[in-house]
Amino acid sequence: MNLSTLEFFLREAGLNVRRSGLTGLTATTTMLVSLAILGGFGLFVLNLDLMARMEAERLDVRVFLREQVSPRARKSLLANLRQTPHVTHVEFISRDDALKQVQADLQGIDLKHLLKRRRNPFPESISLRIEPLSAIPELAQRWRALREVAEVRYVDEAWRRLTGWSRVFKAMMVAVGLALLLGVMVIVGNTIKLTIYARRRDLRVMQLVGATVWFIRVPFLMEGAFYGLLGAMAASVLLGIGYAYALRYMQASFGAAYMPPVIDDPTILLRFHATGLGVGVLFGLLGSLAAMRRFVRHV
Repeated sequence: MNLSTLEFFLREAGLNVRRSGLTGLTATTTMLVSLAILGGFGLFVLNLDLMARMEAERLDVRVFLREQVSPRARKSLLANLRQTPHVTHVEFISRDDALKQVQADLQGIDLKHLLKRRRNPFPESISLRIEPLSAIPELAQRWRALREVAEVRYVDEAWRRLTGWSRVFKAMMVAVGLALLLGVMVIVGNTIKLTIYARRRDLRVMQLVGATVWFIRVPFLMEGAFYGLLGAMAASVLLGIGYAYALRYMQASFGAAYMPPVIDDPTILLRFHATGLGVGVLFGLLGSLAAMRRFVRHV
C-alpha cells in the first residue's frame, strides 16, 4: 500500500464519518456504553484476582509437632519436608517464637506476665508454603500419618471462595461481552450500511472501473474502527474517573489499615486501558465486516 492509496482511504473514511451524522453518533455512544460495562467487569475481575493471589500468598500449612520429638527427629523431618515436591518454603517455629507471634497479634499484651510460672503452652510447629495450592489436601493427609506430627492445619476457605467468585465473574464477563458485541455489530453494521447506501452510485462507478471489493471495503472498515476507537477512548476516560473516585471512597471508608488490596499500579491500569482501546477497534471492525459481507457486492 503506497502513500497515495492510504491518503485516499483516509479521505474516504473521513467523508463517510461526516456523512453518517446521527447514526455515527449512535454507533459511538453504543460503543461507549458497551465498553464501559465490559471494562467495569474487567476491573472488578482483576481486583478479585489480586485478592485471591494475596490470599494465596498468606495461605500456609502449619505442621504441629508432638511433645516428645527429639532434635534429631525434628532435623530429619525438616530435611524430608524440604525435599517434598510442591513445597516451596519451610520454616521451623519454636515455642518461644510461637509465643512471640501470638503476643504480636494481640498488640503487645504481655503473655509471659499472664502465664507467670506456667509452662509455655504453644507447641513447636513447621510453617510450609505449597504450590500449587491444589496439592495441599493430599500432602496434609500424608503428613498426618507421620509419627512426629500431632496435627496439620490449613485454612484455604477464603482463597477458594475468591477464586470461585473470580471464575463466576469471568464467565459472566465473557457472556456479557458476547451479548454486547452482537449489539455493537448490529448498530455499527447498520451505520455502515446506511453509508454504503448513500454512496451506492460512487461505489458502483468504482466497481465499473475495476476497483476490487477490498479496495472499496477498506474505507468502511476504517470508519467502523474509528467509531470503535472513539467509543473506547470515551469509555476509558469514564472508567478512569470512576475508578479513581471509587478508590478514594474506599480509602475514606476503610482507612489505610483496613483497605482491601486493589490494583493501583499505573502500569497495570495503562495496559488495561490500552487493551480496551484495542477491543473497541476490534468491535468496530467486526461490525463493519458483518455489514459488508454481502452488501458491497450488490451496490
